[in-house]
Amino acid sequence: MKKVTFENVGRDKQTWTEEMREVSESALYRAVKKRRALASKEIYCDINDERTGGFIYAGDRLVGAFSIE
Repeated sequence: MKKVTFENVGRDKQTWTEEMREVSESALYRAVKKRRALASKEIYCDINDERTGGFIYAGDRLVGAFSIE
């Protein structure tokens, strides 16, 4: 299991931690939607090459970040 910390996501700048078996764009998307942090349907999670974190976008706007432990 990996611990993913979402930071300053959405208009309300929500921060929370999730345990995930697999860290993928679709798993990150599901976590953000489950938390109802963003209303947008065009959510994209960009994982960095080192797989230590990344950024969350709604369309072309940066709307949060995440780190992976």
